[in-house]
Amino acid sequence: MKKTQKLEEVGKKLISVMDRLMEGAAGFPGALKRNQKVEGTITAISKKMVLIDIGAKTEGMVSGEDLAEAYDVLKEIKEGDKI
Repeated sequence: MKKTQKLEEVGKKLISVMDRLMEGAAGFPGALKRNQKVEGTITAISKKMVLIDIGAKTEGMVSGEDLAEAYDVLKEIKEGDKI
């Protein structure tokens, strides 16, 4: 078998695997909508933002106006908290 044929076969297999993975993830995270409520774990807190791990290698971010509205809550939360 030629090297180019082997590379083509490997490429086709990788595409097939990726297609199956994408099908399995069809409901998440692509199905997330803006302002949708989800559960997550706080991974970082700063004056400008809060990062939240919401699973599936996805992070949510609270910043700007939303963060200003939650100012009182910031005093009570810490990294590792589930929200």
